[in-house]
Amino acid sequence: MKKRLQQRLPTLLSTLAALAFGGGILYAPEQASQGVRDGLVLCGQVVIPSLFPFLVLSAFLVRSGLAQRAGRLLGPLTQTLFRLPGAAGSAVFMSLIGGYPLGARMTSQLLDAALITAQQARRMLLFCVNSGPAFLISAVGAAMLHSRRAGLLLCASLTASALLIGVFTRFFPAQGKEHLLPARQADQPASSMAGALVEAASQGCAGIVSICVWVILFSCAAALLRLLPLSNAALSLVQCLLEVTSGCAGIAGRAPLPALAFVLGWGGLCVHCQILRDVSRAGLSLPLFFCARAANGLFACLMNALCLHFFPCETAAFSNHVQMLPEAFAASAPVSAGMLFMCALLILEVDGNRKKC
Repeated sequence: MKKRLQQRLPTLLSTLAALAFGGGILYAPEQASQGVRDGLVLCGQVVIPSLFPFLVLSAFLVRSGLAQRAGRLLGPLTQTLFRLPGAAGSAVFMSLIGGYPLGARMTSQLLDAALITAQQARRMLLFCVNSGPAFLISAVGAAMLHSRRAGLLLCASLTASALLIGVFTRFFPAQGKEHLLPARQADQPASSMAGALVEAASQGCAGIVSICVWVILFSCAAALLRLLPLSNAALSLVQCLLEVTSGCAGIAGRAPLPALAFVLGWGGLCVHCQILRDVSRAGLSLPLFFCARAANGLFACLMNALCLHFFPCETAAFSNHVQMLPEAFAASAPVSAGMLFMCALLILEVDGNRKKC
């Protein structure tokens, strides 16, 4: 009886959530429509400009073979720190500079291209889901907290937390010998740089559509949640659990900085839903994935408290006026450095092919 109840519980909860969501749309269609519009604005002004180029770039790195070439440089480091092959280093690097779903997407692409095993992909998904420096420093630090120093401390805390979990995963016991999966026909590297770029653009387009669907859906749900008779503290807690951007905006200036680091390390259910396909593809269990996200938030909180001990930082008190997020994504030194690094690899590859011809 107990086992049957455990098996039916996810279906029951999903049904109740769907009924509640549908009932909320019928009860307050104006609020639901406004939530959808807010989600569309967020996608058009923030999500697509900041993520789409990186999604195309990550797919291009795998399909063109540049990820393998970069692996020759990163191999010793990734093998020493994470017990991973060199090709995985590009995914770890992109996860630290590109934004939440990018590392998981690139991990899945490496798995499909038979560059890593499923076991290695599962370990990577435990620490390759991270917020990018552009969002942390500019959006959260400068726009929400009015302090770039706070954003830098958050960036350092979250990066250290992700790398620490990555180092821990190298000690996970190997579950027997696991061979590389055969590469999917549709995901095998293209024969030319032009072909790789075209197919990477198609993959990036499909990926950004999937991400935007979840952002719009959760934006609609957040608008309906505001109708519930919840206190401001409870509403902020629910927002932090569901969606990281609105959650951070709701507690910025009200909660201590380590609490904000925990929210950013957790990432929100919206981000988790964006990478469910990648988690399922690698065969990673959802309870373990959620535990890793909670551990990432806890480590980020502790790291941030440690950083504040050595580098005290004052943030502005809460204000109803928050700088527009698109403006916050105008520049990012780490992202620019990453783009330059990848462009250099591309130039070397094209030059090598030209000499062979």
